[in-house]
Amino acid sequence: FDMTVRIHGLKSGKTLKEFRGHSSYVNCVTFSPDGHQVLSASSDGTVKVWNTKTTECQNTFKSLGGAAGGDVHINSVHVMPKNMDQIVVCNRTNTVVIMNMQGQIVRSFSSGKREG
Repeated sequence: FDMTVRIHGLKSGKTLKEFRGHSSYVNCVTFSPDGHQVLSASSDGTVKVWNTKTTECQNTFKSLGGAAGGDVHINSVHVMPKNMDQIVVCNRTNTVVIMNMQGQIVRSFSSGKREG
């Protein structure tokens, strides 16, 4: 684990692309359905949207649900199968958030259980 997202060649194993910009560990990475973007979830409390071709960061979304305003580690990010303009963001709280690709919250779900 480190702060970099990498794309490797399947046969060669060589690094083909690197995406840099997170300030903590990257926990999850997924491609957009069209393959033009890479989404990454990090312990720095952000989800980043990267341009696959240029490796530039197109957007950064801050974490949600922090108790004292601090960053909440984001464990994973998933593209919604029936609405590919929306993502599911799972962090280390009892809340799961659905966001659009502009970073706006569409819906949130909470378990009602206390953390810990």
